[in-house]
Amino acid sequence: MALLRHLRIDTIFGMPGTQTVPLYEELRKSDLHVVLVTHEAAATFMANGYFRSSGRLSAVITIGGPGFTNTLTGMAEARHDSAAFLQIVVTSPPSGERAFNLQEINIPAIASPLVKQVFSVTEAHEFK
Repeated sequence: MALLRHLRIDTIFGMPGTQTVPLYEELRKSDLHVVLVTHEAAATFMANGYFRSSGRLSAVITIGGPGFTNTLTGMAEARHDSAAFLQIVVTSPPSGERAFNLQEINIPAIASPLVKQVFSVTEAHEFK
């Protein structure tokens, strides 16, 4: 939550999923305004509109795989509108037991043409 506050983000759009439940539990305890959506694309369009109407940065939270890919149209629209938002994609940690991860796709490669920068964070302390 400290990073979100540092970025002056007080509004978050998203739809809880398997990988994001712990994060939403922490958000529930915070004073941040969370807007739940019924589709991830709606979250990105809301974040776009929020920035365009207020000039303030918001965040979008999704799971990896289909949650992330559902946001691509909204990400592209925000880029064309010169609108900003922070997208947080929560994925499953790597498993040494399987040859693949649940819903694994190359998020940085897909997002890079649509965003200013991609950060990969693997440990909570990297957010500080």
